[in-house]
Amino acid sequence: MSKVRTNVVLDEPLVRRAMKILGAKSKREAIHVALKKAVDIGEVYARTLASGGRLNWEGELRRQARTRA
Repeated sequence: MSKVRTNVVLDEPLVRRAMKILGAKSKREAIHVALKKAVDIGEVYARTLASGGRLNWEGELRRQARTRA
């Protein structure tokens, strides 16, 4: 993994909230985890659009519905 150093001005309360939600111990970790999650979500979104909104289902829906009831 290559790393890049940058200097940004961030909203301190927002960073603190992100740290709490993500369980991050540092601002750097919070930013890294949040950025990774944003990229992951973007990739899922792109795959969903590319598939026309259709997703492959693996499993037995009726069986899962019975176990929930």
